[in-house]
Amino acid sequence: MHPDSNHVAGDNDPASSSSTINTPYTADAISQPTLYCSSSSSSSTYSLVNAVQELTIVSTPASTTSTNSGSLVQTPTASAPALTSLVKETHYINLDYDPISGRKMLNTYEIIHEIGRGQHGKVKLGRDLTTGDLVAMKIMNRTGRPRLGRPLRQGSTQEEKIRREVAILKKCNHPHIVRLREVLDDASSKKIFLVFEYVELGEITWQNEDGTPAMTMDYSRSIFRDVVLGLEYLHHKGIIHRDIKPANLLMTKEGVVKISDFGVSFISGLSGEDDEFELAKTAGTPAFFAPELCYNNPDLPRPQITNKIDIWALGVTLFCLLFGRCPFTADNEFELFNVIATDPLVFPENPNVPESAKDLLLNLLEKDPEKRMSIAEIKRHPWVLDGLNPIQKEHFLSEELLAR
Repeated sequence: MHPDSNHVAGDNDPASSSSTINTPYTADAISQPTLYCSSSSSSSTYSLVNAVQELTIVSTPASTTSTNSGSLVQTPTASAPALTSLVKETHYINLDYDPISGRKMLNTYEIIHEIGRGQHGKVKLGRDLTTGDLVAMKIMNRTGRPRLGRPLRQGSTQEEKIRREVAILKKCNHPHIVRLREVLDDASSKKIFLVFEYVELGEITWQNEDGTPAMTMDYSRSIFRDVVLGLEYLHHKGIIHRDIKPANLLMTKEGVVKISDFGVSFISGLSGEDDEFELAKTAGTPAFFAPELCYNNPDLPRPQITNKIDIWALGVTLFCLLFGRCPFTADNEFELFNVIATDPLVFPENPNVPESAKDLLLNLLEKDPEKRMSIAEIKRHPWVLDGLNPIQKEHFLSEELLAR
């Protein structure tokens, strides 16, 4: 199903419901832009800009792409040149109006229109008047609403969550990760603005209205490779995304897929609380939870949570791309947890998927995280490498981008 741009997925859509709000898009690149909108909560009193001093990030060109009969085969960008730039930090906010267009002007940005809304923020399409670039502007309240009956812990307030998201994003310099361009933080303003690169085609469309897969096998494989490279980079940096799913995979007009939405992501030492306690939280989207997150047996020791939860979510994502549905479903969240933890993986009869792809899925969706595939094993799996010429294969297997 591919609803209109104003629709926010409900709880009955397991592939879309999450602690993160995402809005799908239609074909119009201007009216349907990239959306990054997280639902954080609570309040804080310190300045975000003080926490993100001297942020640096690199902008890289899109990878070379070719299309043939509806399938997309990408040449990875391991050797692409990088253009270094600072994430701009602005300590003042000036709101004005263009007398001709009637549009709001926020510093150097023209606000075109709203493109998404979540519980604690909204996203607007903007244009950088200094460069002419379109941007996605994530607008959040500095202080969120307190949650009744839940005492605040260190690291739990709205501003602290924004600070964590920015701190994670500023560590990322990769062609398959969305780029943060600017942080607008005026201490006198109730709002904080994060300006992201605009990803023209928005989130990938993985399911047709009749529930069948929306893309070819080669197209799915190309998308999967991009996500694997982005996830390899994140894990190399010690970052666990925690919400890998099709709705958080965005595509540029060149066909490059980027991982987005780091609102619930984790990196050691940034949460302000015990890392093990933080990772044990069920942040993200239930249909993509790994079995170790679905712990519901007090008689057994709680399993350790590692970056293997991203590998499981990657497997669920690939299943969605290939079959047009989620591998594990249930009528409610409690039943879903039990299904994920105990039910075997079953492949639908249609569409017909090769045994090599099923072998990959069985290893990605291995319930024991110790036996679950590593990124290195994924990259060398025959199904993943199928269709790459020697140069493309060399670039894909290269670890050159990990040094950024």
